[in-house]
Parts: sequence; C-alpha cells; structure tokens
Amino acid sequence: MKPSNRKAEHSLPRFFVGAASPAAAAIPVTLETGQLLQLDLMISHQILQVLRLRAGQRVILLNGQGTAFQAILRQFSDRVAICEIVEPASCAPEPLPELTLFAAILKGERQDWLIQKAVELGVYRVQPIITERSIAKSHSSKTARWLRIAQEAAEQSERSRVPQILEPLPVMSVNWKEATALVCTERQGTNFLTNLTDANGKIAIFVGPEGGFAPKELHWLIERGGKAVSLGARILRAETAAIAAMAAAMALLDWPVTGAIPREN
Repeated sequence: MKPSNRKAEHSLPRFFVGAASPAAAAIPVTLETGQLLQLDLMISHQILQVLRLRAGQRVILLNGQGTAFQAILRQFSDRVAICEIVEPASCAPEPLPELTLFAAILKGERQDWLIQKAVELGVYRVQPIITERSIAKSHSSKTARWLRIAQEAAEQSERSRVPQILEPLPVMSVNWKEATALVCTERQGTNFLTNLTDANGKIAIFVGPEGGFAPKELHWLIERGGKAVSLGARILRAETAAIAAMAAAMALLDWPVTGAIPREN
C-alpha cells in the first residue's frame, strides 16, 4: 500500500516512538495500519502543550528501523495522547557514507549546538572525546541531554533513525575500526576534500578543542592510521570546524540522495 498525500507529509510533525528513542529498550516497537497506540508522556506533552494539536490531526510516527506511518490523533486521556495508525508514510534513506564524528567536548550550549547540527547534517554517531586541552567536563546527565537533542534534531530533519550519542571517552582510548580517520589540524595536513574522495566506506572525522589536539594526541592518532587534514588557511572555532567538515563530506559523498527535486503542481 502506497502512502497518500506525499507532499502534505512534509508539513506533519514527526516523532520517534518506542525503542526509536535512544534511551528506550533495545526491541523496536511494531507499527501497523489500524493499530491504536498510546504515546509516551514526553511525546504527548510535545503534541498537547507545545504544538497544541487536537483530535483529528495527523502526525508521522517512526520506529527508528526505517519504517514510518501516518497516524491520526484520536483522544487525550490524563495528559496522554492516543492515536490510530492509518497508512504508511515515506521514509528517507539514511545518508551514506556512515560517518562518525569524534569531537572534543565543548562548553555549554556550544556542545548542544554541535550535536544538533551534526544530526541534521547526517552523522551516523557522535563520540564525544576528552582531550588534554578540553575545558568542559563530562558526566552522564549531559549525555542524556545530548540524546534528547539528537532525537529532536532527527525528527526535525526527517531522519529515519536517531544517531548514536556515545558516552565520552579519552581521545587516546577510542577505536575507529575499519573507518578512514581524518584528523582536522590547524596548521598542517593535506587537503580535506582530497582525502574524502580517496576514502572507502566508513569515515571518522576527528575535531579537537580550542587550541587543537596536544602533540602526543595527534601523534597517537596518526600512528594508528589517522590522516592529518586541513580545512583551509583560516583558523576555525572547534564547532565551526566540525560542522564544516561534516557539511563538506555530505555534500561530496551523499549527493544526490533522492534524484530530481519534484515540482509543485
């Protein structure tokens, strides 16, 4: 069964349900036509108090496994929304290649902003890293906050899954496995775009804190196969460098993803 009203879908609020939420259980929720589904308190609050939707209006529900459905809000009971799944909805494929961002933890809202924009651009996972020159400290409550930010950004940018936001690790303990590792440096390294075109499969982008990686950290990364790369002659803030690198990677390697842009009738 093909979803109807495809153009109208883009204006509908989108929500990940069940295990599509990063903090939920490992087993994804099953979605099927005709099913009545009680939404959790967080989604219900967003629907009722933030968006102020009413019975009869439609939303899109995703299970985080590449499946999406349109659902009609049927009733509200004790601050909880109940909806009926009515038909499949279109679900965009995830960006390629699989890109992991290893980024030094930044202070306050700068880290929140970095997580949000990385998810919008198509990151597969974010591995926050602790470096010698890091100023910001990390604890589990921040990771939970970053997970919520990632979920909201995935909904807004019409992702079909919520990227992983991992617990912070010291930079000299991380493992990027078979990925091509590109280490952004300030005053050395070869052209970032050239290294992107030479990469095969998965990509890991490393961005240090303000002031860059300490010499011993850079040596450790290069010794294990990382490539020192440059984003240009200008000195960028850490969050700017991370977003510039991700945007360049997605523009070069993940385009086009859906073919021609449809014309509006």
